Amino acid sequence: AVVSTQSTGTAEKMNLDTPNVNTTAINSIQYIMECCGTTGKAFWGNKTLASGDVPAWPTSCCSEYDSASNEEWAFTDACTGEVYETGCSDAFETNFNDIGIALGIVMAAIICFEIFCVIAACCSKKNDMVA
Repeated sequence: AVVSTQSTGTAEKMNLDTPNVNTTAINSIQYIMECCGTTGKAFWGNKTLASGDVPAWPTSCCSEYDSASNEEWAFTDACTGEVYETGCSDAFETNFNDIGIALGIVMAAIICFEIFCVIAACCSKKNDMVA
């Protein structure tokens, strides 16, 4: 598989037919994010496997993929367990939206705490001045 990418304004191609640093990165992303391809497993198209020219995807799209085994870049048309149907673009968007919401809640809590501290300090100073 050859995937076109945009880099420094020129179209370059990543060779994904053999194991390399790009395939290692893709395996890691798909394993961690539990996703497959940019838009789903169909992103990878057809590959010529033992079962013929069939739709196939990297083994890291399978739930039973073991990243610790350092499995080489390989395609399959069947997984023992679940095949991740979600594309990595959607998975990234969902995860970053969740992180953004969590950060917003934490920031709101910190702001409320600081306002409470300012009000408490003002009330304390007011009581010192009256006495």
